[in-house]
Amino acid sequence: MKLTSHEKFKAVHLKVPTNEKIAGLLEQYVVYANTQLGHTFANVQELSAEVLRAFVEEDRSFKVWRETGAKEQAVVVLPAVKERAQPESTPMFENGRGAK
Repeated sequence: MKLTSHEKFKAVHLKVPTNEKIAGLLEQYVVYANTQLGHTFANVQELSAEVLRAFVEEDRSFKVWRETGAKEQAVVVLPAVKERAQPESTPMFENGRGAK
C-alpha cells in the first residue's frame, strides 16, 4: 500500500477505539514515515486517515465491487426484530433491552 501526499477534503471525524499497543505503534510509525519515507504526517490522525484512504482506494476487489452495481448490493436490510412491550419510561438500548 502506497501512502501519498495529503489531498484535503472536508474533515469527517471517526472514532476508532484501539488498544495501547497499537496506539504506540502508530505513534512510532508517524516518526518512521516522516524520517525514513519522506512523509510529513503531523500526528497519528493524519497517518490513519492516509492509511484508510490508501486501503479503500487501492483494494482491487473493492473497486470491482463498486463498479459492478455496489449501489444495489450495498442496501442493508435488517432482519425484523420482534417488538417487546416496554414501559414508556424505560429507555431502549441497541440490543433491544430496556434499562432495568
